Amino acid sequence: MSNLKDLINSIKIQQAEQNESYVSYDKANGKIYKITSKRPLETSYEVIAVPSDTVAPILEGTKSAADYTVIYDFAAKQVVVKQVNYEDHYNAANLFMHEFTRVSTSRDGHSNFDKIYEGISVDIWIKQDSYKAGQLVFYNNNVYKLLYDNKADEEFDIENVLLFVEDVKLTNASTIDHTVALEVNTPIYDGIHVDVWYEELEHVAGQHIFYKDTVYKLKADQKKNTKFKKSNCEVVVENVILYNDENKLLKFDEVNGIGDKFLDHNKLYMRDLHEIYHEREFGETFFYSGNNLIEVKDSELSVINLATSDIYSVDKNFLRIDALEGLRNGSKILIGKDLYLFHVDREFDLVIKQNNKLKQWEFSLNPITKKFLKTAGFSTDDVVYFSVTEKYDPNILYKSLSIPVQDLISNENVNIKFEEDTDFTKIETSLYTTKYFENYGHEVIN
Repeated sequence: MSNLKDLINSIKIQQAEQNESYVSYDKANGKIYKITSKRPLETSYEVIAVPSDTVAPILEGTKSAADYTVIYDFAAKQVVVKQVNYEDHYNAANLFMHEFTRVSTSRDGHSNFDKIYEGISVDIWIKQDSYKAGQLVFYNNNVYKLLYDNKADEEFDIENVLLFVEDVKLTNASTIDHTVALEVNTPIYDGIHVDVWYEELEHVAGQHIFYKDTVYKLKADQKKNTKFKKSNCEVVVENVILYNDENKLLKFDEVNGIGDKFLDHNKLYMRDLHEIYHEREFGETFFYSGNNLIEVKDSELSVINLATSDIYSVDKNFLRIDALEGLRNGSKILIGKDLYLFHVDREFDLVIKQNNKLKQWEFSLNPITKKFLKTAGFSTDDVVYFSVTEKYDPNILYKSLSIPVQDLISNENVNIKFEEDTDFTKIETSLYTTKYFENYGHEVIN
């Protein structure tokens, strides 16, 4: 009768002498379940084939299965069996499996903005708009304080302003979260048609008329060529401004203050203050001029009146929009209605935006890192590799990406479109890389 221990050792030696062994493992944690000389036909575990000498220490009994794990090796680009020890863990985490830091969507690439001059509000000066004395306006890269009211269609008068802040730039920075207060014209007495009183015309009972800053309702018919009779009227609303009418021979007045009631082409309105909150979205750049919102998109300018919904265009050369990448640290810039100091953020060498809105990857190299690489003499053949995986799980690979370092240096952004086989808008991901740079950031834009 053979000794059981000898039989077991004999089996292990035979197993080790095979050229190839099959490792069954748990995909969730990489733990090895068993090792066989033939591929299992039916199993709930994942199975990989490995050289037998890789698992020989387990088969020979000098090591246990718990001393090994199955992981995805980013350098070899395949699943491998590796011994678990501190050195391998360190190398995997820091060299072969470096995970990108998830970045807040409040960033704008490698840019940071520090707000200056708290409590002020700056409008872009547009010839078609009107402005009040004391208002701050941006004009020709400076911010001025107006000394007098400016009417619409008047030229900018440099003699009637005070320089407030000089050398201010407009950029393509995404507009930061903010609340803007807009003067809107709110309809009042909805459904009422108001006619201007003309003595030469006949008027009927129930008719609403405007006469000397007041809107009345007639009690009875009144024949033409008769004087206005207060005794034949009931007051509807007082202190009304005649703002506009088809008859341009009438005397019109401006609406100047919040709460002003006015008559505009037979309809009654009140000037009201309405606050609108804007939540920052990457790629949206807005400026303001009174009730007008100036939208910058693909170097084109359009102006939208938020009170009237009118849209009109302006010459795109009227405003110079600078790219953030070309700015010097400490530059003063206008974002929305507020002033900020710009500086380059040194936290990340490379930021990858997972832009789910545009369905593309956007790679942006830090300007400081670019300068370092140019002076350090990097190889023009260098390529950086990235793996898009299940969130926090490098073992589940969705996509591999690669970009020449030269492309990252030569371009402000390098974009790669999502492929149709994977919809990254519906899954959560992590990014891993072999560590070419020191620090990486991963921003998700939905």
